[in-house]
Amino acid sequence: MNRRTLAWLILNRVPGAGAVTLRRLASRFGSPEQALDAPPEELMAIGGLSAAQAEGLHSLAAHPAPIEHLAARLEQGGARFLTLDGPDYPANLRDWRDAPPLLYVRGTLLPSDDVAVAVIGTRTPSRTGAACAHDIAQAVATRGVTAVSGLALGVDAAAHRGALEAGRTIAVLGSGIDRVTPQRHRALAEEIVRTGAVIAEVPPGTAAGRETLLARNRIQAGLAKAVIVAQCRNRGGSYTTARRALAAGRPVFAVAWDEPDFATGVKRLAGMGARVVSRDEAVEVAVDAAFKPLPRVAQGEMPAEDGTC
Repeated sequence: MNRRTLAWLILNRVPGAGAVTLRRLASRFGSPEQALDAPPEELMAIGGLSAAQAEGLHSLAAHPAPIEHLAARLEQGGARFLTLDGPDYPANLRDWRDAPPLLYVRGTLLPSDDVAVAVIGTRTPSRTGAACAHDIAQAVATRGVTAVSGLALGVDAAAHRGALEAGRTIAVLGSGIDRVTPQRHRALAEEIVRTGAVIAEVPPGTAAGRETLLARNRIQAGLAKAVIVAQCRNRGGSYTTARRALAAGRPVFAVAWDEPDFATGVKRLAGMGARVVSRDEAVEVAVDAAFKPLPRVAQGEMPAEDGTC
């Protein structure tokens, strides 16, 4: 492992420091390695860390052996570490305003994964909603498009399973790479690893929580050139993903539903700027978007959201 990767692995352990803070540290000090060499008072004055964060980072940098040993174990288990400035970092995500500076990956990411669509939705879909997600993901995978989702219950799992039947899929975790959530999807995660990839930005051992799941949603939007909301209710993390995609000029397509539980969600998405489409139309327009170049759109600050996927 080179020193740059080790530096990011250490920085990623700073409690309460997200992607924007970590990238700011590396920028202000010139590199992640130089940030590690800075004394605590400079980490606070220049890097904007709290006293506790600065002391914690200084201690981690002085005693990196535990992180090195953990990284070695992860690598032996098939994990890789991709840094924002590395050649294998996902191209669609690289220019994201708050792209993770470090990704933990199991499986394989391919250049063809730049042609990707996120298929997302509620954890509690109707039976027809789950079937819709499965069929859409299977259809886009058949066309050579990678289906991205979040390995959650409901729509996400259905989408991953549909894509696995026809092509590639990427699962983005809201937990550490070693802590698949929910546990019942461990076997599904292993199946995805064999032909696609499972990705996390938080350190190993991190449990999924509201904040990590919401952060995961922005990565789903960043990896994909278009988002399909197969079915959603009036609350949930689907709106985070949709907002981030729309803010970056990436289209969002909401599958139309007449049932009151889901019609409200469709209406809300439409009010945000999503295009309401039929199941078959969703496949056509999303695949078309997946093969087009990404738009260049300035990304502003995003508001907090009101739920998780």
